[in-house]
Amino acid sequence: MDYFSEALAFTLKWEGGFADHPSDSGGPTNFGITQRVYDGYRSRHELPLQSVRQISRDEVIEIYKLDYWLVGNCEKMQSPLSIVHFDTCVNFGPFHAARFLQQSLEVTVDGLIGPSTLNALVSEEPGRIAAAICDLRIHFRHKRVAKDPTQKIFLKGWLNRDNALKNLVLNSHTFF
Repeated sequence: MDYFSEALAFTLKWEGGFADHPSDSGGPTNFGITQRVYDGYRSRHELPLQSVRQISRDEVIEIYKLDYWLVGNCEKMQSPLSIVHFDTCVNFGPFHAARFLQQSLEVTVDGLIGPSTLNALVSEEPGRIAAAICDLRIHFRHKRVAKDPTQKIFLKGWLNRDNALKNLVLNSHTFF
């Protein structure tokens, strides 16, 4: 099964075209790729820097595969966990996604997916861990808005995404 394509399809439903909202700390973003991430990608490939508005579909796919799917170790997970973890890597960054994963597995939370985290995955039901991550995301969103009310403008969209992800998990055949 090509879990990457499945995960990418879910994420791209929520990551639309170009956006540069003044309250979004990520700055200019296109298809969920920030200008900073795109600059890093272009620099690594020795390409001239350009606006993230000009990002190609092939670049989007390659960035998602290399910087989120592989960095997040998503290829070592079964669906629906691979989809949830990938989307969390995209939405929160791989380090914070690893922390959500580790909290759900009840292992040491250090933001690094190493042997103990991977070993814990083997004995856990992917759907249970995926649902727990969705709940952690929702809780985090509410805490973020409570801490910084300027982020309330994004809350409904964030929760719609998180709940769609949780529904995907609950409708998965690998749950419990």
